[in-house]
Amino acid sequence: MSPEPVRHRRRIPPVSVRTLLVLVVLVPLGATFGFASAASAHQWTSRDQAISTRRTSLGFDTLMYASAAVTREYVSTAAIVYAASHHISVGVLDKLLRIHFDKQLAVAEKGVDSQPILRTGGLGTYYAKLLELRQQVAAGTTSFATVEALFQGFTKQIDTRAVSALDALGNGSDSSAPQAVRNDVAATRLAFSAIVAGLQQVTYAQAVLTTTATTIQIADLIASNEQYHSAVVGFPSALGPDARAAWATIQRSGVLRPFGPAIALAVKVGLEHGPPPFATDLPANASFFRADVARVTDLTNLVIAASADLRTTTAAQEASATKGLEFDIGVLIFFIVLAIGGALLLARSVGRPLDRIMDAAHS
Repeated sequence: MSPEPVRHRRRIPPVSVRTLLVLVVLVPLGATFGFASAASAHQWTSRDQAISTRRTSLGFDTLMYASAAVTREYVSTAAIVYAASHHISVGVLDKLLRIHFDKQLAVAEKGVDSQPILRTGGLGTYYAKLLELRQQVAAGTTSFATVEALFQGFTKQIDTRAVSALDALGNGSDSSAPQAVRNDVAATRLAFSAIVAGLQQVTYAQAVLTTTATTIQIADLIASNEQYHSAVVGFPSALGPDARAAWATIQRSGVLRPFGPAIALAVKVGLEHGPPPFATDLPANASFFRADVARVTDLTNLVIAASADLRTTTAAQEASATKGLEFDIGVLIFFIVLAIGGALLLARSVGRPLDRIMDAAHS
């Protein structure tokens, strides 16, 4: 029998003692470095999330200020045009209601003109139409229906942008965000729902109480009334500190007291298809028109306060994440230095004795 062929097995070269000792130091340090890196990445994400949410909140505030400015101009414009349709001059209207609508309108127009965002995109189209409407109002060549249609379309465009901003806030505060941030985003949504429904109450109630309203206007009034009460049912417990203070101001406001009964009356008139009760007795209902203007201001303050609460919370989130990030980076640097220094010291402390042993073995 022929001898079996010799099989040459590959031998894995032995790992030196120096390498093993270095690995003993580097492996735990590497694992710690990995954990610290993951923690730093989380803190960085949290910080960016807070900054993004705060910036979006500021953009949302801009839209709310613009919406309030447009609604203020609507209230004064609608009153003047409605009076003109009954052959009542602005001067007589001011004396009847003891409200200087012409002065209020001038202030409201400046407020609208001071909002740069109203000149952008689709809002710019409505702003251009508004400038034309102002000339028609001054010349007495427009109608109450035209005024309503323009301002309703304008505010709807603003609300559409505001909803997009709220959606961005929601996306920036997902389940990974702190609970306080998610609570403030939810409160801002509720406050926004309240102001949208509340301003619609102003628009539709004024139409039902002063003119022969359409079936759609009556249905919209009833819907906005239900939406408003649904939005505020959790107030003030669902709000942050600034928003709670703004809501308390609304609840205490004497100017707003006539508004609730007027809304109830408008709903009743609408359901019964009765005649507009304010059409023939404007002076007796002056308090309702004053409440309209106050309601616009107070509801705007509410939603701005809710947004401010959100920014306060995200500022705290950013500060906390920044401190955590600085700490984690410090830990990373420490372990990097420790790993390099430890490896060098170990290699040096073990290498010299090994070199002596090797020299002795070869001598």
